[in-house]
Amino acid sequence: ICKMNKIKLIPIIILLFSTNFSFSQGLVLDNSFGTNGMVTTAFGISECQMSSLTIQSDNKIIACGSSYNGLTNQIVLSRYSTNGSLDNTFGNDGKVITPLGTGLENENNSVAILNNGKILVAGGTGNATSGIDFGIVRYNSNGTLDTSFGTNGIVISDFNSETNIGRSMKVLSDNKFIIGGSLNVSSSGNYPNFVIAKYNENDTLDTTFGNSGYTSINFGTISNNLLVSEDSLSCLEIQADGKIVAGGFTYYNQSDFVLVRLNSNGSLDTSFGANGRVITDFGAGEEIRSIQILANGEIIASGNYYFNSDSNQRIAIAKYNANGSLDTAFGTAGKTLFDINSNQEVFVNSTELQSDNKLFVTGFVLNTDADFFIIRCNTDGTLDKSFGVNGVQVIDSGVNEGAFTSITQPDGKIIIGGGISFTETTLDFILMRFLEPTLVTNSFGMSQNNFSAYPNPFTNSINLTFSLFKNENLTIDLVDANGRIIQNLSKEKVFSSGNNSLNLDIPEILSKGIYFLKISNGFENNTIKIIK
Repeated sequence: ICKMNKIKLIPIIILLFSTNFSFSQGLVLDNSFGTNGMVTTAFGISECQMSSLTIQSDNKIIACGSSYNGLTNQIVLSRYSTNGSLDNTFGNDGKVITPLGTGLENENNSVAILNNGKILVAGGTGNATSGIDFGIVRYNSNGTLDTSFGTNGIVISDFNSETNIGRSMKVLSDNKFIIGGSLNVSSSGNYPNFVIAKYNENDTLDTTFGNSGYTSINFGTISNNLLVSEDSLSCLEIQADGKIVAGGFTYYNQSDFVLVRLNSNGSLDTSFGANGRVITDFGAGEEIRSIQILANGEIIASGNYYFNSDSNQRIAIAKYNANGSLDTAFGTAGKTLFDINSNQEVFVNSTELQSDNKLFVTGFVLNTDADFFIIRCNTDGTLDKSFGVNGVQVIDSGVNEGAFTSITQPDGKIIIGGGISFTETTLDFILMRFLEPTLVTNSFGMSQNNFSAYPNPFTNSINLTFSLFKNENLTIDLVDANGRIIQNLSKEKVFSSGNNSLNLDIPEILSKGIYFLKISNGFENNTIKIIK
């Protein structure tokens, strides 16, 4: 069975840790975040692996993960201000550690925010009497356990006295929430099925959903869905119409991509695939790690393709029409495979969708050590060769770092989170925040000035933020696609070194289309593409 739930990042001995990266036309680190765009957090525990990120309404960032000491599974949380500093109003100097059962290494904790600001974490918990069960923890906004929820803030859900573990969670507008994971079924040889459960805000199962609050799905094979298969859910998303889409893999002789879609009441959506299920075979072993739902209902599934052995991986992406059929205009008959390097192991863990529907795929690649990677995929399934080096960007800080999760901020900045190893016995949280390449261009010469503009697309004004290496006297012009200056927006204004922000009013009569902000210091120019 191909499973990649956790990869240990084995460090190498280093003499120097550096955060000076080279990006070509890839994502650019946001120097206003942490130190040179990066934040690391140690919890005083040997190994803490990040698995999930969420952003509060006040734009504070919550990172969630787990630690396992050989006996006790622990939830670990940290909260950051918008500049990347730990929020000392949360938990103990910005950090929270919560024991959750014994005998289970749960590396898939998922975090979400309720409308009232309370924080939910879903995962798994184990104990000697009931085995492994869904474990759900609710915190007050300050990081203390919410004792009005379950027993001292913790709810344990045991669906059938067999192993069941949560991996992905989404909160609905009414504060009810959906958790997806796996459920072992004794009548099927104790093989796991997908399980998707719905909870009321008050911690009870919503019995109007599925079978008394949950739905269990077996996939079988492409030719026979009655066969008993081993199924593992890794991710779920909620469509605009309330339907639930979940992805993962099914295993019967080999593993394949699988998707399932449920109606909002937990029943299988028979208009999707074969009775609500879709199985996709790339020809070897595959697993979905992330799904994105487009505005038109199309679905992009990304994950890992294992060939020859479990030590040979490629990036696998498939695109589906809203009815579950493969979109044959994407890749080769709806599917595509990518290498970072033919000699390297690659692990996909997360994706982010841009406003133009191009797809960022993130994870880590193993060579001498582990490094973050990012690829950008065009809407037709080809690599975007204008990004990074032929569509690929590898970020190597000099030690081992693995990307396990990502999130896009409301202003378009992208946060990638995971683990970083500085020694052979430690694994700490790492966060990097990037500017989208559509919001940034190369800096003046080699001075490392970073510029971004948002919102983009804009309506009548746009906010320009930038970090300057030194004091600069800047002129900013609005330019059309032919290079003609439409209007001067700021003339020879002195800006100080460090972070700056400037709101620019754009003429209301401007037609919709592509334009550029031309920023000049009198010697060199910098341009940012903007869209109305």
